[in-house]
Amino acid sequence: METLTSGQRAATRMILETSDRFTVVQGYAGVGKTTQFRAVMSAVNMLPASERPRVVGLGPTHRAVGEMRSAGVDAQTLASFLHDTQLQQRSGETPDFSNTLFLLDESSMVGNTDMARAYALIAGGGRAV
Repeated sequence: METLTSGQRAATRMILETSDRFTVVQGYAGVGKTTQFRAVMSAVNMLPASERPRVVGLGPTHRAVGEMRSAGVDAQTLASFLHDTQLQQRSGETPDFSNTLFLLDESSMVGNTDMARAYALIAGGGRAV
């Protein structure tokens, strides 16, 4: 984490160490959120496989998803996540997010309805940042 600013280091530590279910990291365009995602993924990948959370990136646009993927985050649009999860539930499956860290980029572009749906799903066990 040597290449991160002090603010990025603090935010990365918070993401990795918090026990809170929902956490917000705010940053203007161009302040290094993609760099921070890389740091989070690097730290997660250093954990033993048995302790490593599943990391899911969500974004409101394909551009946001592309940025997350460029940082090594397995990402999809929030709309596709909601759709896929709804299909699983309709087929009788219960998605298990108990060891999942969700990274939602560009959350200010997400409408209240979709955000509420995502939080309700994630509240079943995951953590959202």
